[in-house]
Amino acid sequence: MSPTRRQILKWGLGAGALAGTGLAGRRLLPPRPSGSSEPARELAARLYDMLGAEEREAVCFGYDHPLRQYHNRGVDTGGGWAFFLGRDARQTVVDLVHAGLSQKGRARVPEQWYSQILGIHLTRLAIFGDPHAGPYQVLVTGAHLNLRLGGRSREGVAFGGPQVYGDQAGDNEVGLPGNVYRAQLARGQRFFASLSPGERQAARHPKAPVQTDIGLQGAAGRFDGTAVANLGARSRQLARDAVDEILATYAEEDAGYAWQCLAQNGGIEALHAADYAQDHQGGRDVG
Repeated sequence: MSPTRRQILKWGLGAGALAGTGLAGRRLLPPRPSGSSEPARELAARLYDMLGAEEREAVCFGYDHPLRQYHNRGVDTGGGWAFFLGRDARQTVVDLVHAGLSQKGRARVPEQWYSQILGIHLTRLAIFGDPHAGPYQVLVTGAHLNLRLGGRSREGVAFGGPQVYGDQAGDNEVGLPGNVYRAQLARGQRFFASLSPGERQAARHPKAPVQTDIGLQGAAGRFDGTAVANLGARSRQLARDAVDEILATYAEEDAGYAWQCLAQNGGIEALHAADYAQDHQGGRDVG
């Protein structure tokens, strides 16, 4: 069983040590969700208004700032550290994250390994655009987390760009025991198990691309793997199930918009499925 973040704090950050470094006064434990039922846009607008001039300089960007579409490998991408915001602002960030997640997502993102330690305090926050009017997006990033929340993108792209989140529980163990995203692995395995030997061979590639090079290519793009459109009906349904399990992390409105974006670009049949033998660094098998 993975330790809770409160246990981690108790074991590794004793009260005496906290007092000695002056961190205790900052209430190291982050706020818990308040149970607010407000939609993401309202929470984002309230957060925007809470920020002082110095905080806004660190956190707020124009909607077209290139940072909004930057795809990382699960590290912070800039913005202001949530830890240094006022208590009310941190509470609003926590509520905003929960508003952007489904019930499944609320059991995943806050409970993955790094998030358990100090929660929202370990993340950076960036707000693009003005949530009061026009397009906006909130980006919460940190170790193994690149979470985009709220706002339909001007480009008509689900979430405005790629998402990254990863729980290290079960890392290097068959089946990822205890990993909060294990259900996604299981759906992917069922999909690949449904392929014929020839289809599996077509999907297999020796090495994954560098994640920061993965971007939108449009209808004329070239994609690794085998085209889902060329697979049998059962495999196409299992591909849909795998995508559905990924989108199940997010609030119904955002997941619905993602499906809408996918439908407008050809649906599940327009996707390719690739299985890589190694990650982009030439490390362990990722198939």
